[in-house]
Amino acid sequence: MTAVKCGKSYDTSMGISPLTGTIMGTRSGDFDPSALQRLMHKTGMNIDEAIDILNYKSGLLEISGISSDLRDLIESKDKRVKFL
Repeated sequence: MTAVKCGKSYDTSMGISPLTGTIMGTRSGDFDPSALQRLMHKTGMNIDEAIDILNYKSGLLEISGISSDLRDLIESKDKRVKFL
């Protein structure tokens, strides 16, 4: 969760790491901890590789497949990007 003041991020609800809370540009946000175990078992990743993916290759980047920047997604003409 993010508190916004005058249109700018003012505070967030992050926990011990930036992986808690809502999704971000490249971060996963909250998810079931068992998902980490499943990811590691299915792919053979070690913990450092899995955490790297959750921090740098998830969030808007993974969902959109285009960009981690919401401004890019808003301006995108790609048919996969749709705002209601």
